[in-house]
Amino acid sequence: MRVEAYNTSNGYAINARGQVTGQAVTARGVFHAFLSSPSRGIDPSIAVHVMLVSGKAINDEGWIVANGVDSRTDQTYAYLLSRQ
Repeated sequence: MRVEAYNTSNGYAINARGQVTGQAVTARGVFHAFLSSPSRGIDPSIAVHVMLVSGKAINDEGWIVANGVDSRTDQTYAYLLSRQ
């Protein structure tokens, strides 16, 4: 697995636990959503055919609203990531 270097990142939302979600941009101009907590960072790009490009909101339960691109249709949609 190759690790990308990020040029910029923007946090868009924070919850009571100190978790932040937002968007990071790699040196090659690729957008990724992220979740960062006081203990560690997590890239929530989880679906095989969906690349989450921007985390927009997070609640105190850790649920995230994010924008992502579906590679099958090349369309952008909103997604809700919930903890199971």
